[in-house]
Amino acid sequence: MPTTLKKIAQSLFEVRREDWGKTLWMFSYIFLLIAAYVMLKSVRDSLFLYELGPEKLPYVYILIALMAGSIATVFSRLLATAKIHRLIFGTSLFLISNLFVFWWLLRFEGAWLFYSLYVWVSIFGIITTSQFWLLANHLFNPREAKRTFGIIGTGATLGGIVGGFLTKTFVEIAGTTNLLLIGVGLFAATLGLLLPIWRLAAKDSTQATPRSVERDHQGTPGLISSIVQSKYLILIVALVGLTAFISNLIDFEFKSVVSNSLKSKDQITAFFGVFFGWLGIASVIVQFFFTGKILKILGTTSAILFLPLALFFGSFLLALFPLIWAASFLKGSDGSLRYSLHKSGTELLILPIPLALKKRTKIFVDMFVDRFADGLSGVLLLLLVSAFALTVQQISFILLPIIGIWICLSFIIRKQYVGTLREAIRKKQIDTKALHFKISDQAAIECILDTLNHPDESHVLYGLEFLESVQLSIVPLNLRKLLKHPSEEIRVHAMRLLIASKDQTLLPEIEGMLQDESSVVKTEALQGIHALKKEGAIDLMKSYLKDPDPKMKVAAIACIAQCGRESEKEIARNEWKQMVSNPEDHPARQEAAKVIGHITDCSFHKLLLDLFNETDKKVLLFAIDSAGRTGCKIFVKSLLPFLKVRPLRKQAQEALASCARTIPGTLHDAIQDQNLDREIRQRIPQILALNPSQWTIDLLLHSLSQKDRHLSFMILKALNRIRMSNLSFRFDPDKVKSRICQETHHYFALLNTKRSLLSSPTALDKADPLIQALNDHTVWSVERIFRLLRLIYPDEGIFHAYLQIVSNSAWNRATALEYLENILDKKIRTEILHVVDDIPENEKLQKAASIYRIEGKSFDDSVKELIFSEDSHLSALAIYGIGKTLPEGFLSEAENLVNSPDLLVRETAVHVTNRLRGS
Repeated sequence: MPTTLKKIAQSLFEVRREDWGKTLWMFSYIFLLIAAYVMLKSVRDSLFLYELGPEKLPYVYILIALMAGSIATVFSRLLATAKIHRLIFGTSLFLISNLFVFWWLLRFEGAWLFYSLYVWVSIFGIITTSQFWLLANHLFNPREAKRTFGIIGTGATLGGIVGGFLTKTFVEIAGTTNLLLIGVGLFAATLGLLLPIWRLAAKDSTQATPRSVERDHQGTPGLISSIVQSKYLILIVALVGLTAFISNLIDFEFKSVVSNSLKSKDQITAFFGVFFGWLGIASVIVQFFFTGKILKILGTTSAILFLPLALFFGSFLLALFPLIWAASFLKGSDGSLRYSLHKSGTELLILPIPLALKKRTKIFVDMFVDRFADGLSGVLLLLLVSAFALTVQQISFILLPIIGIWICLSFIIRKQYVGTLREAIRKKQIDTKALHFKISDQAAIECILDTLNHPDESHVLYGLEFLESVQLSIVPLNLRKLLKHPSEEIRVHAMRLLIASKDQTLLPEIEGMLQDESSVVKTEALQGIHALKKEGAIDLMKSYLKDPDPKMKVAAIACIAQCGRESEKEIARNEWKQMVSNPEDHPARQEAAKVIGHITDCSFHKLLLDLFNETDKKVLLFAIDSAGRTGCKIFVKSLLPFLKVRPLRKQAQEALASCARTIPGTLHDAIQDQNLDREIRQRIPQILALNPSQWTIDLLLHSLSQKDRHLSFMILKALNRIRMSNLSFRFDPDKVKSRICQETHHYFALLNTKRSLLSSPTALDKADPLIQALNDHTVWSVERIFRLLRLIYPDEGIFHAYLQIVSNSAWNRATALEYLENILDKKIRTEILHVVDDIPENEKLQKAASIYRIEGKSFDDSVKELIFSEDSHLSALAIYGIGKTLPEGFLSEAENLVNSPDLLVRETAVHVTNRLRGS
């Protein structure tokens, strides 16, 4: 992209330099995709109208409604088992082959062919656009999405414009039918973009991490119950459904008039191409020049009235003048306003709905409400056209009162919106990081600004995060008072938002913040001066490098690191090294450690490694916090040892959790590292659970096979924590079931060992510590099995069944067994029921003997097996038993473990061998 164009785009969309690679590839992808879709849609409409006539359109509306839901369900299931890029590639190849088939079949006659093509192109649009936005959500985190989705969406609009005019150009050359091949070419070009897109994603482990597929575990009945309980949600769902219903009626009227006005299929195709091209231009004009201003001046609740009012006027025109210009105005009003102003208004209307409920409601609307509205409109049109033989004029008169209901519904929503939004903000139910659009509605902004006066710091920060999605030119005056707030974080955040407004009159106030006591605030102020002043800003920062105040000095270093040239950055690096060179100058070292975490230049991050050997606790705390802020892989090995240092453990966990957002694979490697301290390894799973992703889950599931059973249990607990916090993640059922089978085998192996120790001539007493330990381990093994079950059966029933199984009530245990027998998969049901069956242990062993090939063991073999067990607890108890009651012939076995890497086993072996030797 030329530099000038890129600068224009950056000023409009705030896209950062590091975002441009993925953004431009995705922009090209959606551009080609929508261009192909518009061309295919023009061909579809033209062939159907020319060959079958508009009176058959209601049938395809009904067919699409019936088939789209089924296709979406199948696609969701495929998505749950396949990787996104492979699914997209495979689906695209399948769709391309379909296009060739349709092109070849069009030489034959048959009404079924035109019905099939019409429905197929509609499904094509649903699947390909859904795949694209799924891919986009994999590639961009919420912050990036907020910056980039605007320009990517522009690619879709431009694709529609270009696709429309290309249709007009090529239909005159190749004819309507052969446009399918040109559509194939445009769509096939998207396959060439998939590889570079995925390579870019792989470079960034955060984005390469697959996200889970959103699934509604609450179920449709539960979701409908949630909607019914909310008057506001009922209104929103009704509004969306009515919009889709009316849009279909308008589509029928438009295509009917076009079909009756134009006589050849090439003329119809060319008309649709030009119409869609100009429709795209109209949408751009409305979106860029009117939407923001209307939302700002009139507000959301007034903005949603524009579409129904325009359609009311258009329907009235069409009722009076059933001509192609009136139909084009009506359809153009729907197309240009529905996906620009009306869509922006609707997004703001659903803003107060909690994120989890919003996602489930969106799925419900897409799969059921929209489809039901499409089908219902088809049925109504079928009745009006076939049964009553009404004309387009007459249908327009019928449409007027239906649009009137829509207008009344919009007025009712106006009364509910502000109160619902204020309550949602008060309860902090809105995920500010998930907002992908700018808020310019005055009522919404006033609700957000109210939070800035809240006495609770967390509410103020929540409001400031919200303001990142607000048209900032509206709010600078409301933020100025926060520059004096006691909280450093609030002062920094407020100043960052003020600077982003690019208001030059704020410069004196920003310069005044250089007197702030916080080095982080000073840093932000210097960056603000550079952003607003530009000229002379770097010279000002360089002058502060010699400032005796270490806070001012590190602020200058940080700003030069962000804004300076390489030669100036080298000077800043040397100044930073000089600041930390004096071990006695604790204030300077503390400030140096604190501010480096706010620098994004990676060349400065390595400097932080020198401070991890610091003896001053405050310097260490700031260094650990800065390491976490950077999220750099290079700090992981340095941070891990601090997990054993109690005063620093919490900060180290938080820092590693921040690193895990971008490099979970590194922490996974640490779990597998047998040379790493056991206590450190056992703390890593809970860190990974703080920032769960599908990739994190897959890594933890893979790590469950650890020989260290306590570490394996910590991993399992982390997986349970993830499962309970987010039901949308996928836990590979085959891996979990395999692990359950291993655990049941281990359970019966423990029972077998205990039986041999109790039944041999040299049997141990039931009160022996080793026997008690084996009892404990069988209990823990049952707990592991139920924890594994909760990963694939996330409802509360499994948890309650476990509580009943371990209770002392025979009735409760029987009830739990009945429940398990009815819900468990056949593959694991028999094995688990053998474990939890309410019968004596010897009988359990007899039943399980054939399944697990359990054979009786001698006393000596059982002891030897325990001594060399991977479980250090059992191993230590078995070794200890040698020195007390077990035969002295095991002395050599104990001697073999005096050099064990496990501290507990090693110390126990040394104690026992010394005792047996009499030393």
